[in-house]
Amino acid sequence: LYQPNSLDFLMWTLVLYLLIKYLKSENSRWLYFCAIAFAVGLLNKYNIAFLLLALILSFLISEKRKIFLIRHLYIAAALGLIIFLPNLFWQVNSDFPVFQHLKELTQTQLVNVTRTDFLFEQLYFFPGSLLVIVIGLVAFFKFDAFRNYRVLFCTFIFTLVIFTYLKAKNYYSIGLYPIYIAFGAIYLEKILSKGWVKHLRIIFLLSPVLSFFFMFQILLPFLSPQEIIEKKELFDKYNLTRWEDGKIYHIPQDFADMLGWKELAQIVDSAMHLVDEEEKTIIHCDNYGQAGAINYYSDRLATEALSMSADYINWYPLETMDIKNVILVKEASDSDNTREKEKSLFENVFFIGKIENEYAREKATKVYLLKGAKQSINEILLNEIEERKNNR
Repeated sequence: LYQPNSLDFLMWTLVLYLLIKYLKSENSRWLYFCAIAFAVGLLNKYNIAFLLLALILSFLISEKRKIFLIRHLYIAAALGLIIFLPNLFWQVNSDFPVFQHLKELTQTQLVNVTRTDFLFEQLYFFPGSLLVIVIGLVAFFKFDAFRNYRVLFCTFIFTLVIFTYLKAKNYYSIGLYPIYIAFGAIYLEKILSKGWVKHLRIIFLLSPVLSFFFMFQILLPFLSPQEIIEKKELFDKYNLTRWEDGKIYHIPQDFADMLGWKELAQIVDSAMHLVDEEEKTIIHCDNYGQAGAINYYSDRLATEALSMSADYINWYPLETMDIKNVILVKEASDSDNTREKEKSLFENVFFIGKIENEYAREKATKVYLLKGAKQSINEILLNEIEERKNNR
């Protein structure tokens, strides 16, 4: 599955790095580079917009507010907007699916996130560098060479305040930290360069390594579900078995999300083997996670899995395909096991299988094959798509 988070973290770091280059030189070209980096980051994931908000607030309350009087800032902003325009046009033409996504995210996931959890779980991401980050923040006021960059101290605070207020997912802020690790490292190199204190450097070198050997046991999904359950007390201690619905489960949610993906794709592939007209068959899923998993793991890539959720709703080939068969993927919560809703629309309805993995988050997700359409499935889907878009 396409995962935007790694690039998101990189773009946060790049934007802050380019901003530091500007603060150091006051050369306007760095504003242009910064705007380009921000626009690319925004095309990847809108999360970086919160960094922009924090930066604006930080500059407004600092002595660096004179940046808003610089003409090149607005030209650079216009350049960034031009780069972002294709995505903005797509949002407009698609009735702003981002708002529907945010609504679903708030109602189904963020509703169970507490502000305390968000702040506490920040400690998980860079445990070996935590002291370096704190020292870096202190250095803005202790080290004269960092005086010019104090606006970034405010940026750090504002970003965490914004995410805490919004009850964001813990990893949304990961891209914030690398720059502050660098500030802390520079200051430590300065104060630990002479006398006996230089021997303390080894502590800061070993800290990330030692913390990794402890944290990788619980943060990286290399253990089997059975091994995780055997160490459940450890996982519970760090709140890792608490899912976004607020309940405690046997294994971490991120791991449970992945379990069953291959199994689901295999079931869908077996259904496709029973179809004579693959070019007239669509795979219709309840959610975008199922669609993405099938598209990634399926051996039959000629037919893309689709869903009425997220931007998949815009990809149904209603103008290019006369749909005769549907492979239907339904969530475990669906109670229509005999498909009474679809029986009158197709000549045959078959139950193909379901996810059996007991630790999978989508355990009991079911797959049906609906063959031989009696009515225009294209028209039915078109009406449903229009209805869903109108209800956004």
